[in-house]
Amino acid sequence: MATAALHESFQTQPQAASLMFLIHLTGDAHQPTHTVAKSVHRLWCSSDYGGNKYTLKVPQENLHHLWDDGLGLLEKKMQADKLAQSLQAKYPRTSLPELKSVPVGM
Repeated sequence: MATAALHESFQTQPQAASLMFLIHLTGDAHQPTHTVAKSVHRLWCSSDYGGNKYTLKVPQENLHHLWDDGLGLLEKKMQADKLAQSLQAKYPRTSLPELKSVPVGM
């Protein structure tokens, strides 16, 4: 159900979908477990699926998840609404003349 809703929102807001994908790829490029493989033999490497095969005894279930979770240093739930309100208060639309020609809601 959630997947269908997400797909529908991407159909109606393709710029948001593109931005989400770009942010995901940028984050992945900085994910160390995406750039290495566990070397098992000098002639070939065995995939550890980006750190997903290393199980951990912490709330995160594997090495990849631990890294994605900010090594446990980040809040579990990002408070996007609070961040948006803070940024809107700090940078009101009227203070950004370059947005004068951009319709509200874009």
